[in-house]
Amino acid sequence: MITQRNISLLLIISICITALITTCSDSPTKSTEQEIEFSSHQLPGCQSNSTLSKVTHYDSLFNYSFNDTLKMSLGVWGNCGPDSNRFETTYRISEDSIFISVQDTAIDMYYCNCDYIVNIILIGLPDDKYYVNCTFPEDSVVVGRILQYKEIVIRE
Repeated sequence: MITQRNISLLLIISICITALITTCSDSPTKSTEQEIEFSSHQLPGCQSNSTLSKVTHYDSLFNYSFNDTLKMSLGVWGNCGPDSNRFETTYRISEDSIFISVQDTAIDMYYCNCDYIVNIILIGLPDDKYYVNCTFPEDSVVVGRILQYKEIVIRE
């Protein structure tokens, strides 16, 4: 015997099956989002005679090449010691912009300052042009020392 309850149950089951078929047929089989690889490292030691041609501590030190891989070198200024593995670098990409934050983890140990170079590599960027913004965060050990690059990088 067909009851109102059986009809409602059949209706609910048919709606669920239709939704499942529609959802499965529209979903992509592969993710279209590319995975981006990021790496950074600091050149050891004071780089006062670097190839990035810096005259004073306040000059911009930014160099890049962008073919399949975006390779950037940026100058940072800090206390003379320690002179290796002192910078933590993070990144975030939002649409056509790359935001890079360089955190100096060393405390001021000496009465001298030094130029350092941090190399950054990004692999798998889908677009040909990005706005790059590099900063020291406000809570950095390097209070009062501003690192800020705003550059446009274009694939060659």
